Amino acid sequence: MKKRNTWILVLVVPVVFGLSLLVQRVAPVGAWQSWLVRSLALTGYLLVFLAALTASSLPAMAKTFGRPFIAVHHVATVAGLAAMVAHPLSYAAAFGSLEPLVPRAESVYDFFLWAGRPALVLFIVAVAAGALRLAFRKSWRFFHLVVYLAFILVTVHANLIGTSFTASPVVRVASWIMAAAATAVFVHKRVVRRRAARPAAAPVR
Repeated sequence: MKKRNTWILVLVVPVVFGLSLLVQRVAPVGAWQSWLVRSLALTGYLLVFLAALTASSLPAMAKTFGRPFIAVHHVATVAGLAAMVAHPLSYAAAFGSLEPLVPRAESVYDFFLWAGRPALVLFIVAVAAGALRLAFRKSWRFFHLVVYLAFILVTVHANLIGTSFTASPVVRVASWIMAAAATAVFVHKRVVRRRAARPAAAPVR
């Protein structure tokens, strides 16, 4: 399989991060630490969405880049997880508190307001499941699919408290479109897998 379009894979992460920085121009002006924290959050969000989107058409990804699907998928997955982890860590470093790493559930509203925290745990579980898929051939996929739930939780969290989202109606609408697209990918994959698992119908004689 001949590798092709490598330049696209090389540019994915810097372009997404640059776009995230550009979005900050419409957000309230703050210190550079705030820009970094918000940009990392949006970068992780967009990269995880791209990772979910690439899972919708495995043959197309392999054909486009001349690589196994998993290699293409991992570019967005690993970079997205790194940005997701760096977001609360940079926030904690900037404000001198580990509180951003602690889940909160004083009420239903508080749970969704801070839903990025449990979502991060789910993202880590999903990535770990994918990495251990050869060791857990039967059960890894169930844990890997929690990435879609995590993406919905992050979307709610971002729209409730994310400065990049609350400052721009365009970003808010785009986030819900992406959440709907990720949900559609999840449903499509489930339908395809169920159909593939059904025994073939006996020929009519």
